[in-house]
Amino acid sequence: MVAGANVIAYLAKSKVFEANEAPKNGGSFLAGKLGNLTVYQTPAIGTNDFFLGGIGNDFWQAGYVVGDYMPITFTQPVTLADFTTQSGWVSIYGKKMVNPQLYIRGRVTV
Repeated sequence: MVAGANVIAYLAKSKVFEANEAPKNGGSFLAGKLGNLTVYQTPAIGTNDFFLGGIGNDFWQAGYVVGDYMPITFTQPVTLADFTTQSGWVSIYGKKMVNPQLYIRGRVTV
């Protein structure tokens, strides 16, 4: 489960929610466990929003697939006209939502 700050505050009132300490640097983090669900908090969605996805045991039960064509690879060094040498990283991958029914999105209102 991925949730905004207010949703995590509501979950923290539950007796079954085991909260983790929030990091001081902000950003997304592991907020805790709600029974056997792992809960993450992120500023990337609204504070009252959440979404939940299912994880299957094999490819046929997948909701979203990421496939690497070429894993992260170091490129060959290139020397420029001013004799500085540069190099970089490259990766090629594909991603596809294959079963949107395995995801739910909602908003908590008071």
